Amino acid sequence: MRIYLKTPLINKSKIIPHLVEHCAWHPTHNLDKYFELSYWLDAVTCVDYTYFEFDNRVDYKEAIKSLTSPITEKSFLYEKGIIQQELEDLGYAQRIYEYVVKKYLDSDFSMNQYEEVSREDIKNYHERYYTPDNMIVVEDTNNYKVIQAWFKAEKNKKNLTNKILKEPFRFEDDKYLIYIWKFTDWTGYWEMYFFFRIICFFSAYLQRWQKWEYYYIEPCFYEYEDNCIVIIWDYDYSTLDEKFFEWWKKYIIDMLGKGEYFKEKFFLNEYFNWIPKTREEVIQLYKNYSRETFTKTLKK
Repeated sequence: MRIYLKTPLINKSKIIPHLVEHCAWHPTHNLDKYFELSYWLDAVTCVDYTYFEFDNRVDYKEAIKSLTSPITEKSFLYEKGIIQQELEDLGYAQRIYEYVVKKYLDSDFSMNQYEEVSREDIKNYHERYYTPDNMIVVEDTNNYKVIQAWFKAEKNKKNLTNKILKEPFRFEDDKYLIYIWKFTDWTGYWEMYFFFRIICFFSAYLQRWQKWEYYYIEPCFYEYEDNCIVIIWDYDYSTLDEKFFEWWKKYIIDMLGKGEYFKEKFFLNEYFNWIPKTREEVIQLYKNYSRETFTKTLKK
């Protein structure tokens, strides 16, 4: 079971929502609660939402009661130190995401920098966003079936805009191509995701089976506000021929038709990214997606 909350950045920084997540989780680390609520499970804060994962034995009402309990000074002081340790050991995906957003979209963005905040800041954020009317309870082992939803999705009323950037991109020792779109309707978003996923499969096929390398560079798909970011291996993808394209297309449509793939993506798009389209609509879109569309996207 997961409980999702909408948790926006504060002053373009993730430190307050991230620290609140830690503090809200902290009481379950007491031994009398550890095995009851949180053993071997986790919590994650992204740039616009947070989720807490619980064992399916846990009654979601008890979980919500725990998450909405006031944050203590002990929790605040303890978790400040844990956050500092966490931010000293960031993964590659977090580092490249923050670098790209700061370089191309928002120079003031701060995802992984530690900043001093007060207990009052944490208390106010917790009281505002850690409320049942900002929560969705999901059975994540069953196609993200919603058990209880107080949070209401907003409707997306914008029109599609064009891709705004494509250029070679270097990060640390790796060479990429970066694409940034503004996605503002469901068609543009899901076409972009199709483009990304076929690149994932083709890159893995080339590196693992053609070049005798074990997934040296993996493509990345990120979102920031109304931007969609795709970072791919810098390679001549014209070698992705019609046969590979059609096999991929058949594979992904078959898997989607069986209810597999993108389960969390569909859920998050409906409730947090506001791109509320059904699996059937996405399948139809992919049936109509041509290799010519793919090729044009590559060259833009």
